[in-house]
Amino acid sequence: MYKISLVTALTVLALIGCGGGGSSSPGGTTTTTGTLIDNIISGVKYINGTSTGYTDSNGQFPYTGGLVKFYVGNIKIGELNSLPSDNRIFVQDLVGVSRTDTSDPRVQQIGSFLQSLDSDPSTEEIELTQTDFDKFNSLNDDIANLDVSTILPNAGFSSVRSNTKAKRHMDNVLKYYGIIADSTAPTVASSIPANSATGVALNSNIVVTFSEDMPREQMTSSNIVLKDSSNNTINTTISFEWNTLTITPSSNLLANETYTLTLDSSLKDFANNSLGTNTNISFDTVLSDTTPPTISSSTPTNNDVNIGVSDNLTITFDEEVDVSTINDTNIVLRKVSDNSVIGTNVSYDNSTKTATVNPNVDLTDDTFYSLTVTTGVTDTSTNAFASNQTIDFMVGEDITHLGYSYKVLKSPITGKNWLDRNLGAYSVCTKSRDDASFVDDAAYVADQQDCFGDYYQWGRLADGHQEAITDAVNTPNKTVFNTTATRSTSYSNVGHGDFITNSSSPYDWTENTTQDTNNVDDDGSLRTAQWSKTDGTSVCPISFRVPSFYELAQETSSVTDRNTAFTNFLKFPSSGYVNNTSGNNGLRGVGGYLWTNSTNAFFFHNSGAMIYGGFYKSEGLSIRCIKD
Repeated sequence: MYKISLVTALTVLALIGCGGGGSSSPGGTTTTTGTLIDNIISGVKYINGTSTGYTDSNGQFPYTGGLVKFYVGNIKIGELNSLPSDNRIFVQDLVGVSRTDTSDPRVQQIGSFLQSLDSDPSTEEIELTQTDFDKFNSLNDDIANLDVSTILPNAGFSSVRSNTKAKRHMDNVLKYYGIIADSTAPTVASSIPANSATGVALNSNIVVTFSEDMPREQMTSSNIVLKDSSNNTINTTISFEWNTLTITPSSNLLANETYTLTLDSSLKDFANNSLGTNTNISFDTVLSDTTPPTISSSTPTNNDVNIGVSDNLTITFDEEVDVSTINDTNIVLRKVSDNSVIGTNVSYDNSTKTATVNPNVDLTDDTFYSLTVTTGVTDTSTNAFASNQTIDFMVGEDITHLGYSYKVLKSPITGKNWLDRNLGAYSVCTKSRDDASFVDDAAYVADQQDCFGDYYQWGRLADGHQEAITDAVNTPNKTVFNTTATRSTSYSNVGHGDFITNSSSPYDWTENTTQDTNNVDDDGSLRTAQWSKTDGTSVCPISFRVPSFYELAQETSSVTDRNTAFTNFLKFPSSGYVNNTSGNNGLRGVGGYLWTNSTNAFFFHNSGAMIYGGFYKSEGLSIRCIKD
């Protein structure tokens, strides 16, 4: 229930008799005091004959006889031809139904309207201010003809009381005035924490649920007291709604302490039945915790380079943290290039111990950011992070190039960025050839072949030669190639997509002075330059290129065989190669071969790995691109 108070110079009432009695005016007219009730309703306009005014702080008005009408602004709430014998006018009386009939839609409509206008939710009465009253002066109609859920928002009221809650409110009023009999004393139905609970978190609120609704005015610090084991009273904030009491300590509780919440025996329900005896709820807090919190996982992970421009960021802690410390001051997102702070909205889910950081604007693709959790974040025992923890990441959307999609990996060795798979691969490899599930090379190829990728002749562009005739997901792919023995007269525009075989020295796919007296690119410098381009016109996506001998050697220094090639962050597959003489794919499952931008290549097999310069330009090997 809610209280409506109206303080206005217009609220000037004639002399009003006390209680339900009456008084006579000099002209012989008897004036009786009436009361408008959905509990007490003050600030509603009444018109009785020539007398008009507003119900006072007790919901009362002078009544001289005959018809009395009630208004909010120019909305007519209802009317009654005569005052009931108890001098009280309930909403039900205005509608013309039994006072116990709170299910009538008209009763609920009026109740919803009046309760929504309450200006003081700290009491069970209803108080209407002059300002709110005047918002409805332009509506000249009966409330029965209006839609409460429309007129209230139109007048600026964001919260509209539901019919269900309006009914619940009016049912409690009936108990208060004795119209519904209730002789059952209230009890505490449950509490969180429960009585005798242990291990209670230091940032806990205490929630008590009564067996029935209770008037909120009595829920005060004099009737509800929290004390520690030394009998010290703990400062708290008390809130109450219907039958649920919430006690919030003004600061975190102490560890390894016993607290007792006492509910005074005088607490009553709406029918004036009291608890009868003091009710105590005691509990013990968690043992002392001196361990600082830390990050257990995050999205992105440190050095991640595949975060989308509109992705939210998440941080999961290893223990519950104090939600009041989770904010954009203690968790800070910055752009690395200029250290500028990016505005965010930070929320926290205690059940998962996870903070979600939602940037206020989309992040910029191909840009580095840092997300820092500062020492301002504490756990529920007030332990702060031992030091600032920073997660560095790059925003990078999926890269699409020549019909294939890639993500980006940041090297934990050099910090450089690489494509996550070989050129032309459908997926990232998930198993090594040495996985116990593979009985032979064929079994490995059948399971992992979609991560093998294309096979390029050295320095040649993506003109189709790199792709096998059968080239689809979940088929025996990249094994059969169209071939020709005619060497190309151009290094940059071959003019067809056939794989060019050459079984004679210098084993090149272009014409050369040894075999053809035509130096297309004998020393390979033109093709090195071609494969070093980063504008997307070479084999790699924009901003990427074929790595140098040194760059690939740095990243693979710990690779000693095909298994460690797979466990390397680049997850190299044992994809084999295409033979320069036959144009057939060979050694798939045995090992892998990758070009650099020189004729040196990196290869590995079941028992060894090295960078080697003896590969023929007309052989078909894999490529892994590096960002320039």
